[in-house]
Amino acid sequence: MLSAASPAAAAPLLHLYCEGAGDHLYVSEAPDGAEENGGRAGVALLPVDVGRLVTYSREDAAGNAVRKGSRVEERQCGRLRVEIRGGYFNANPQGELGAADDFAVVDVYEDRRHVFGPVAIGACSTEGRQAEQACPEAWAIAISVMPARRRARGGWSVSLMHAYDERRVVE
Repeated sequence: MLSAASPAAAAPLLHLYCEGAGDHLYVSEAPDGAEENGGRAGVALLPVDVGRLVTYSREDAAGNAVRKGSRVEERQCGRLRVEIRGGYFNANPQGELGAADDFAVVDVYEDRRHVFGPVAIGACSTEGRQAEQACPEAWAIAISVMPARRRARGGWSVSLMHAYDERRVVE
């Protein structure tokens, strides 16, 4: 049985790297290895425990709890503000993909202007699903945000890195 205090699966730690005065933001579920070397000069690590973001209902009479939403955590990187929410496939941990890890959903803002998102951070896989479904475009294993080379109009360059496994039924 799942208790409200213990998520269905261990959720990942989201790694946000803020370089310089916020001129470059890198977000990934996987660490870049810099922590083991004592970090890099001018780069701040802003970690987020994704498992703490997803909220659960109280247990019912059978001792089952369901996901009911998410808290929002914010991190500041220079002019960029990052909002991180917890995401999940199924509110019912006993349902299809309910035991899958929770994941982070990220939005990036400059002041009040929405720069990019929402995008789910993690590897998408169609393996294990009953219905044939494609991985959504709004998934990435990492994102990188930096000022566009032609910043006259205040633009940002956003790069998404993708990786996914896909299962197809061919008859």
